[in-house]
Amino acid sequence: MAPISEALEHLHLEPSQHPVEAPNSNLKEDSLKRTSHFKCVCYGIGKFASCLIARNQLAFLLLFLEKLQIPRNHCYIFDPLFNEVEISVLNTLGLTVLEENEEGKHSIYSEPTIFYMIHCGTALYNNLLWSNWSVNSLSKMMIIGNSFKGIEGKLLTRILQKDYPYVAKTRLRSHSRGQETGF
Repeated sequence: MAPISEALEHLHLEPSQHPVEAPNSNLKEDSLKRTSHFKCVCYGIGKFASCLIARNQLAFLLLFLEKLQIPRNHCYIFDPLFNEVEISVLNTLGLTVLEENEEGKHSIYSEPTIFYMIHCGTALYNNLLWSNWSVNSLSKMMIIGNSFKGIEGKLLTRILQKDYPYVAKTRLRSHSRGQETGF
């Protein structure tokens, strides 16, 4: 297996030195206004020093931040599996590494927030929803992660409602509206 430094060299994650100009400068300005005030929270990316899938997820996260023009220091990241080398790499990349395990209970305080939670456990999603369960907060968040419909399909309804009531509530809302996924 290649060392992490070699793997990161091949990712080419540095921002472009020559940003592409939008044909309509107002369009570019509007895009900046829409995304520059976002923050991002990333949970459970995995041990990217030893796992190719986790490295791919990290690369996607960095490209995603760049595409949406979210400054890297506005991205808060945590995985209880990170070791000291991985934390150092994340800090060097400009991401903000959370020092404590929030267990998914990150309140957004009405700040537009994108949660990048690829393959996280249902309890983490439930905690996140619980800590932001208001119309104001829910309307300002986006989750990139597992499908709640998929979670519902894997658990008995009574288990979902007992152990993960906020995930269950999202599914009840979408069923009552006739929607297939999400809120």
